[in-house]
Amino acid sequence: MMGTNLEVTLASEGGPKAVPKLGPFPSKLGREELWELVDLWDLSPRNKERIKEILDQDPHVEGPHLFRYYNPKPSRVAAAEDAMRELVGARYCLAVNSCTSALIASYRALGVGMGDEVIVPAYTFFASAAGVAASNGIPVIVEVDDSLTLDPEAAERAITRRTKAIVVVHMRGAPGQMDALTDLAKRKGLSLVEDVAQAGGGSFRGKRLKHRHDGVFQFRPLQGDVIRRGRLRDH
Repeated sequence: MMGTNLEVTLASEGGPKAVPKLGPFPSKLGREELWELVDLWDLSPRNKERIKEILDQDPHVEGPHLFRYYNPKPSRVAAAEDAMRELVGARYCLAVNSCTSALIASYRALGVGMGDEVIVPAYTFFASAAGVAASNGIPVIVEVDDSLTLDPEAAERAITRRTKAIVVVHMRGAPGQMDALTDLAKRKGLSLVEDVAQAGGGSFRGKRLKHRHDGVFQFRPLQGDVIRRGRLRDH
């Protein structure tokens, strides 16, 4: 606009600061992490109980924000991993910060890379496809059937020589057609990934979802974990 002075003095030269003040920021250390830190000291049971009473009664102590690396002793995160591994019949289980990270970890572990195609249902959360792109792969969007999950016939038509994996997303508690999709993946020599974020604890014909394949689970909207053949990695 004519007549407007666009010259601005940098903060390093005495001008106004773009960010006038840093902090204080909300602590990322929650009640659970604080308790694990306290547990590093060899306190008497009485003193531990007194500290616990303080934490329980103080409304300013927020949480829990679980993290595995504060305490070398078995953490509650590890306990949750063991419980999930036992629940779904997996050999290994690893908790991560989000279901999106879980999907990316699963794709990377399967070797999805530059130019590889991964079949993704058209009805899903964007992370199912974005995780493929984050792994340098190409998401191939495929139609769903009446169950609102991946249509096995449409998935088979979408397979090319570059297809690396198929992702089935169990939507709103409804499982996908795991018998047909398992058979398809086996016949074509492809990996099958189960996104169980919206159907944790569900089953298909008597078998837990993610019973035999790579799978990702989510406990709440922004936190999840992933399991790959018994190894809990992420989602």
